[in-house]
Amino acid sequence: MDEGLKLAVKKIEEALQDDNAVRIYHKLAWEEMVSENKERLIQEKIEEGREEGMEKGIEKGEENRNIKIATRMKNVGIPVKTIAKCTDLSKEFIENL
Repeated sequence: MDEGLKLAVKKIEEALQDDNAVRIYHKLAWEEMVSENKERLIQEKIEEGREEGMEKGIEKGEENRNIKIATRMKNVGIPVKTIAKCTDLSKEFIENL
């Protein structure tokens, strides 16, 4: 075995016999695991927020489209009741367009 490798093995064996060194190692390993979990959770929350934002954006876009359609339908004389059925907008809302 190479002298450098033998020395490294010896140092590791000595460190494993030192309770304080083992505690420090475990503490560092624990902190690394916690840090990795925090990063993973942050990324998950970012992705959830992105998906929620996209869903809200789509809903708002659909609502705006329905309002435009309702306005056109109202302008050509289609009854409010019919417009409400076609657009899922309330009669009161359509009357105020």
